[in-house]
Amino acid sequence: MDPQSKKKVTLGLLAGALFLATIFVGRSHAVLYVPDFGETGWQTYTVTLDTDFSGIVGIGVSNLLDTLLDSVLLIDNLVGMGPAGNEGFELGDFTGYTVYGTATVDSNATAWGGTPYGPTEGSLMAVLTAEGASTSFLPEPGATDGAYIEFNVNLQTGDTVSFDWNFLAMDYTPFEDFAFLYAKDEQGELVYFEKLAQISPIPEPSAILLLGAGLAGLGLWGVKRRMLHF
Repeated sequence: MDPQSKKKVTLGLLAGALFLATIFVGRSHAVLYVPDFGETGWQTYTVTLDTDFSGIVGIGVSNLLDTLLDSVLLIDNLVGMGPAGNEGFELGDFTGYTVYGTATVDSNATAWGGTPYGPTEGSLMAVLTAEGASTSFLPEPGATDGAYIEFNVNLQTGDTVSFDWNFLAMDYTPFEDFAFLYAKDEQGELVYFEKLAQISPIPEPSAILLLGAGLAGLGLWGVKRRMLHF
């Protein structure tokens, strides 16, 4: 991407982030970080609109830096935003969605550690595997390939929408795969991007205890020094 295009995308994303921040009341969805080969378990993303919005919403999963191992994202139960009649993929296919990359509709999936997962409602869910489609359009340096679905929305002020998702990490740091959400305006311009979950180093309990002990030691040392001055 040339510098002028990068500048245009950056400015567009800044403007879009400000615009979408006024749309989604009480978002404050923090990124969920998982250890190597970990999983988030089922989560529910819920927003209430503060103004009208028409455009495209996309949900997906991406590799970061490498393409050797592919993480997986499970999606189900798109309330108030999914294509009518196929909000939970109960038609057994992606009717009403546009699919990029490797995606199937299935009744089960298994995390790296062997944990089995099924749908949150009905008998089917979407299973997206991070391969087959470029994700370099995302404002995340190092995004390589992945899988995502898009669908049209026409939402009104006060609408509450939600969907269930579950990120299954199938990789390890520094190849920090991530799940994401984005929105495009009616002209197809990317106006919003948010990471839902990502692989990230998590300190071992022993390291946390050592850090705590070290801080406590510094605190006691400071107290001792102050006492010596009296």
